[in-house]
Amino acid sequence: ALELALTALLDEDSVLLVPRPGFPLYQVIAESHGARVVHYDLLPQSGWECDLNHMESIILHEEEEAMRKNCEKKYDAKNRAVRAILINNPSNPTGAVYSESHLMDIIRVAARHRLPIIS
Repeated sequence: ALELALTALLDEDSVLLVPRPGFPLYQVIAESHGARVVHYDLLPQSGWECDLNHMESIILHEEEEAMRKNCEKKYDAKNRAVRAILINNPSNPTGAVYSESHLMDIIRVAARHRLPIIS
């Protein structure tokens, strides 16, 4: 199921956001489609929650770069850089289980940028 979801979302030069630390299989699948992964940090001091500020800064940076590269094309969902945010809950390898409020915060970031969450 994970490979099917990533196959549907990723293509060459697209980006999948994955947690650091995380499970390496996601990178293997992404790279098999010519995509790349960009790691967002987890916060050990906060029970290994996602660093949402870091996640959002990555999204903004990657989208700015995509717009700059594709300035002659209409910028839309087909040529956006970041295609999805991968969330492990419970987290592998940390074992963290996110609170409902943290999950809602993740959903708000994804919704603001119109990105699917793979979990």
